[in-house]
Amino acid sequence: MPKSIKMSPKHGLNPAMTKCFWCGKEDGIALMGRLPHDEKAPDTIIAGYAPCKECQEHRKEGITLIGVLTEQPADGRPAIAEGLYPTGSWAVISEHAVNRLFTPDVRKSILDAKGAMIPENILKNISSHITPKEEGDTAHE
Repeated sequence: MPKSIKMSPKHGLNPAMTKCFWCGKEDGIALMGRLPHDEKAPDTIIAGYAPCKECQEHRKEGITLIGVLTEQPADGRPAIAEGLYPTGSWAVISEHAVNRLFTPDVRKSILDAKGAMIPENILKNISSHITPKEEGDTAHE
């Protein structure tokens, strides 16, 4: 059943630009309609954790590591998985780098999944050792 949008008497469809959580680039439009107290929609919103097309393409270049926290940040962002809150930091590393950085038991699951969510402090440590364009490894903060 299609959802409908209640029009705002003041703002009509009340659009907001959507931004990619991962890179911050505008990637679409959300039609907010009537909000509580008929407020104007914010200029930009982050509508979820799905990466934009550009980020999706970049992630295909290797193994994606996503920085997470176990406590909800002050901004109230929702969890990406149970008890895990993304920080916005991520890195794409080569299989060779995964083999260098992780133990065999962890390595297999990361390679099979083509990525992993790891504690933010560990991602920052890994990212600090990545030289741009070295073996295809890149970091984003």
